[in-house]
Amino acid sequence: MSECRSSYGFEADGSFTIRNYNMASPFASFLPGIAGPWGIPMWAFYVNRGQGICSFGLRDKDHPIAEFVSANWAFQLVFRQGFQTFLKISDSGGERYHEPFQVAANGRPAPQQTMEIRPGELTLRDSDPDAGVEVEVRYFTLPQESLGALVRSVRVRNLSDKPVSVQMLDGLALIIPHGLNNFSIKEMRYIAQSHAEVIGLAERTPGFRTKATSDDSTVVETVSGVNFCFGYEGGAPDRLLQPIVDPAAVYGSSTDLSRPVLFLDPGPYRAPGDQMTENQLPCGLLLAGYELKPLAEKTFHMFYGYAPSPAPLAEFVSRARDESYVDQALRQNRALVEKLTQPCAMVSSHATLDAYARQNVLDNVMRGGSPTTLGRSKDGKPIVLSLYTRKHGDLERDYNYYIIEPTFFSQGESNYRDVNQNRRHDVFMNPDVGASDIVFFMNLIQPDGFNPMLVQPKKLICKDTPALRTAARKMAGRQTGWFLKHVTKEFELGRLLTDMTARGMAAGRREELVAEILHHAEPVEASLHGHGFWTDHWTYNMDLLESFRGIFPERVNDLLFRRREFTYCDSHVFVKPRSRKYVLLKGVPCQLNSLYADPDKEALIRTRPTRPYAVRTRQGRGKVYATTLASKLLGLAAVKLASLDFCGMGIEMEADRPNWYDALNGLPGCFGSSISETFELKRLILLLRETIETAPRNFAWTLPVECGDLVSGLHRLLRARNGGDRRRRAFRFWDAASALKEKYRSRVWMGFSGKEKKISAASVRDFLERALARVESGIAAARDRKTGLYHTYFRYEIARWKPGPVVDGHPTFTPLAVRQIRLPLFLEGQVHALRLEKNSRKAAELVRAVRRSSLFDRTLSMYKVNGDVSREPISIGRTRTFARGWLENESVWLHMEYKYLLEMLRGGLPQEFFEDFRHCAIPFLDPQVYGRSTTENSSFLVSDVYPDRRQVGKGFMARLSGATAEFIHMWICMCAGERPFRTGKSGALEAVLQPTLPSWLFTSEARRMDLAGPDGKPVSYEVPRCSFAFVFLSHTVVIYTQDGPCRNTFGPAGAAIRSMRVTFNDGRVEEFRGAVIPAPHAEALRNRQVRLIEARLG
Repeated sequence: MSECRSSYGFEADGSFTIRNYNMASPFASFLPGIAGPWGIPMWAFYVNRGQGICSFGLRDKDHPIAEFVSANWAFQLVFRQGFQTFLKISDSGGERYHEPFQVAANGRPAPQQTMEIRPGELTLRDSDPDAGVEVEVRYFTLPQESLGALVRSVRVRNLSDKPVSVQMLDGLALIIPHGLNNFSIKEMRYIAQSHAEVIGLAERTPGFRTKATSDDSTVVETVSGVNFCFGYEGGAPDRLLQPIVDPAAVYGSSTDLSRPVLFLDPGPYRAPGDQMTENQLPCGLLLAGYELKPLAEKTFHMFYGYAPSPAPLAEFVSRARDESYVDQALRQNRALVEKLTQPCAMVSSHATLDAYARQNVLDNVMRGGSPTTLGRSKDGKPIVLSLYTRKHGDLERDYNYYIIEPTFFSQGESNYRDVNQNRRHDVFMNPDVGASDIVFFMNLIQPDGFNPMLVQPKKLICKDTPALRTAARKMAGRQTGWFLKHVTKEFELGRLLTDMTARGMAAGRREELVAEILHHAEPVEASLHGHGFWTDHWTYNMDLLESFRGIFPERVNDLLFRRREFTYCDSHVFVKPRSRKYVLLKGVPCQLNSLYADPDKEALIRTRPTRPYAVRTRQGRGKVYATTLASKLLGLAAVKLASLDFCGMGIEMEADRPNWYDALNGLPGCFGSSISETFELKRLILLLRETIETAPRNFAWTLPVECGDLVSGLHRLLRARNGGDRRRRAFRFWDAASALKEKYRSRVWMGFSGKEKKISAASVRDFLERALARVESGIAAARDRKTGLYHTYFRYEIARWKPGPVVDGHPTFTPLAVRQIRLPLFLEGQVHALRLEKNSRKAAELVRAVRRSSLFDRTLSMYKVNGDVSREPISIGRTRTFARGWLENESVWLHMEYKYLLEMLRGGLPQEFFEDFRHCAIPFLDPQVYGRSTTENSSFLVSDVYPDRRQVGKGFMARLSGATAEFIHMWICMCAGERPFRTGKSGALEAVLQPTLPSWLFTSEARRMDLAGPDGKPVSYEVPRCSFAFVFLSHTVVIYTQDGPCRNTFGPAGAAIRSMRVTFNDGRVEEFRGAVIPAPHAEALRNRQVRLIEARLG
């Protein structure tokens, strides 16, 4: 049977449909794992095989209900370990057996099997005229409920002209008892089953768990939590379906769970009265019997989830056994998804692009979180939590240990780079964010210029004051002591509220509790070192600053110069000096084991009762040191300037890790460096140079004395006259600057002294000018004169060295001369070059040069992440082990391709951008080639150098990509412009909309824009022909309309905004000529007090 029989399509109802999905190219995806602020989320992964859902559970891989398996395993096992439906159908012609959603046997007509994908649900349909039935299954996770569950609704329809009797067994062939983790299931599966038991069978609400903790430990405890399943027929919720938990009672000798041998025996199947309920891995099947008239149907609702004990399970069963429960839950789930995706709602001529924009927001939320205003602190500032964030992990990203916290207001652990990038435009999504993301991420920058990798859920702490104690008595009553104990140390809001609910303290007043707690709370940075220090993490803070400037231009100076609230993150992990990490390995010079974990420093950090990971004065034993953002950025620039490589081109990979391109994991050992961070250093220097001109007259560039001495020392090096060619001068600068940096790091290792050093504005200006010249010289040297493109990565061989002592078992050395090797082209370097190129002619030349290069995939008309590295040694990293065109080796890595497209758009090349956009953006791809929904991203697409031509153009690693942040950035640039707010000549705030839209995105006919209003009720807007509509700041609907014919909004003949009609929330209407909304109306717009803007273009 050929795979070409499958077809794909985006439907009018907003779903993406795959017909004959079992025959289509295999892919893996997932439900969002979002249950709303007052819900308990579950993870749920699916594949386009069998009945879809193959793995789901609570929190992480170690709390499965259906076992976590990697994608290539899931394609095989979903038919056996996943959901199954067995039907025994009897009519006047006799008895027949049918199992829907299977691959048709040879010679038998294939049933019509359809998969419908929506942002928050999955629907499968199997219509088989030969069997005389159609079976539909819908999945979604339960929203706004106090326990987590996957809802599975099964509808069976009689397609024949005869009445039939049906017996149905439906459910999970294998359900994992709570208490068995991923390791025990994978490595000790046989012995693990000895701990299993099933309870609650008589009540028809079986709970699956281990009898006790199964660790080989002296401490053995009972397990109270249970995984569960139950179900009922729609219309008859009072009668629960009969559960079958003993696999032998269904499958008999078919131990591979492929055939229900005993169910297939002639005559009615009867559930055994003595099922085995221990010492085996159970199944979770539900038995039903019913009659169906011709063309009649029955629906069954089933729940698979986790409860912390049998008592809350019983309470939930009671709630769920309501005729309208599932329908209400489905509507709630859809409303939740609609609300989360509304910040990028749009109406254009391309419905798939409209749906794709919304999907991007949802997937961006799943990495970066949804910035949600929950209340205000005692000083009146809004408290915003990024809900639903988590580390990206799924069936294809099986290397990551994801955590989706099973609490209210769920937040999970994430990586610094990922979450920082995905929060780039939080301030556009919710202006209440203000500068909080900048403060948070900048405060995680350490004195050494690096940062911890793992960002933990946002934590809060309350000071023990009389006001808090009064509030605590009101909130907690007799449990005031318990409450105070938990809130006067660092806590997570979601965990606290979940525990309070379990203790009966939140009934009927949950919102009031949240507001009261937040009124007394202060945020605390929470992070963990992780493993290694990446060279690029600091750079994403520059993007946060630019976004802030776009919304709050009048507050930038205050943020930079007046808010002395920026601290430094402390760490017990130290970057070794060169004398301890430059070693000979089998006689070859390498940079190895660059980090040292200091137990004394770790012990010091543990002695701190609050904010343990904030750098102190008095060498770590004094007060938390705080400074201004401008001063911290100056110190950061100095550390990075001192990290230029031997040739002054790239920033050194000095701490065991490369930059975002993880697959060059061996490059740090080869003395690797990257030009990308050098470009970003230039960007930082330019920002600082600009700030000098806007700084208050009395502003003092005040730094910790240790950092001030580093700046002064580097300044002297920059002023020194050095002879010789550029490379020799660069090497001498590297050696001297590295020595200064190492001295600085040793001085601040335990903390700052507390003394400060003031540097004059004139001195800072001269330092920055000289630093800029040094950096630009290195960048110019990295440009290939033949191609006009920049080499992104470098590695070095040590040509001459001086032997040193043996350290940690390895001989050390001091470099005396080096040989630079430039790696083949990478798209990344061109992205950073384009970002800083302000000359549109030179930017266009760079874009043309990229198209001529090996980075352009001529088959797909897309851009590859790198050129051919097959001649490089295997030592550069795992990219050399990947097949060409796969993963990070010469594939179309969507995140980097989108970064490149974004810089074309920002760089004043809209014509070139839109030409590429229609070839590169996912919603414009052929889904038959892409192999999955074109409303969803993939991490990479297989490029045309891949050996298997059948895979070229297919997307892999679903959705959780940084590409979402890049698309949202492009979307903002297209719809409103990067800086929709500015200060006018008088200093007053103005709003100015600057769309960059092609004519073909304006509607060809009138459309409607359906949204949820602030109160959750539906609202609808008429979008005329030749219009484009979008939601601004998650609140205001903006409609651009042309009289026609539609024109681009860019270029010499581009249409521009001629007038605007502004409707406020209270119904007032104001009209303005041109594209500018003046004060005070601009501030009203930013405060989300404007409901609608109708702009006429001409």
